[in-house]
Amino acid sequence: MAIKLTKRTCESAVGTGTGWSVLWDSELRGFGLRVRSSGTRAFVVFYRTRDGVKRFHTVGRFPEMTVDQARREARRLLVGAMNGEDPAGERQRARRSSTVAELSQSYLERYARLHKRTWKDDAQRIRDFLVPAWGTRKAESIRRADVSALHRKVGESRGHYSANRTLALVSHMFA
Repeated sequence: MAIKLTKRTCESAVGTGTGWSVLWDSELRGFGLRVRSSGTRAFVVFYRTRDGVKRFHTVGRFPEMTVDQARREARRLLVGAMNGEDPAGERQRARRSSTVAELSQSYLERYARLHKRTWKDDAQRIRDFLVPAWGTRKAESIRRADVSALHRKVGESRGHYSANRTLALVSHMFA
């Protein structure tokens, strides 16, 4: 059953049972309010990808986001889904992507140890510079400015040679 989501209906919505339930909006198909048994409320969008995969995507939490703001954002996401976009899938891929520490470990195992005589130097640079600076960050989130800042920092502490070797290592790893 669908009802028009308003501020009043969102405030009065209560969760049932131990999981969560969804109040669907009568104005915009695929848009609803997810209510957890704890009382937490969030706006969600339900859509299918072009491959037919069903997706739930959280738009925002209530009351931090108003119903009108959430409905506008949901409409934008639904139009994007009709055009082949998959915001929930992109979020899942981003969560599963490698951290810099995982990428550097993979680089050492799959490339450096097999093809480089100086792989121990690479491992040392990874331990000394890359993991302390970016270890827990997603590899996709590293930008040119981050690399430049690391290059400058290594240059100041260990000299230009180490900074340039570290820069070459980063370049090789991300390639």
